Amino acid sequence: MLHRSRKGDKNIRKGQYNFVLQKLQSVTRTFLEVQNNIKLSKRDQIARQYRIARPNASDAEIQDAIDSGRTDVFNEVMLSSRIADQQRVLGAVQDRQKELEKVLRSMTELQEIMVEMNALINSQQDMIDETEAQVETAAIHMNDGSTQLTHANKSAAKARRTKWIIFWIVLVLVLIAAGVIAYEVISNKK
Repeated sequence: MLHRSRKGDKNIRKGQYNFVLQKLQSVTRTFLEVQNNIKLSKRDQIARQYRIARPNASDAEIQDAIDSGRTDVFNEVMLSSRIADQQRVLGAVQDRQKELEKVLRSMTELQEIMVEMNALINSQQDMIDETEAQVETAAIHMNDGSTQLTHANKSAAKARRTKWIIFWIVLVLVLIAAGVIAYEVISNKK
């Protein structure tokens, strides 16, 4: 039984060893990749600086500068350039800064206009909603008024008809009364 536990411990240690070995290899690969990326980035940076310092430089000159490790070319050229060039660059940078400030002001004004437009739209939306509500109320009143006018026309027609009926009844009664009175007058004279 003791023999099996040592063999089991050996297997566990071997598994742990393999795990740690794989982890170490993975970390080493990652380290080498990062180191290689840093070297490539540094080479690109040196090439960019060399092209800025000497715009007319050939690819071979740039490659020689990278291979020789001359990282000070950019600094040398910048320090040795004439003041006029530096002032020209400074002027260009200042002009660019002024243009950026103009763009920023324009964007700020545009944002303010957009805010004002939004406020106008919102305030007009209230007026539009109110107008729409008034139009709906007016439509309801028109429908009610139309119904009332129709009813009034029917009532007026009935009233006119009733007036004519009453007129004819009264006329008949007056004629009957006149006839009775005339008959009474004639009968009293005889």
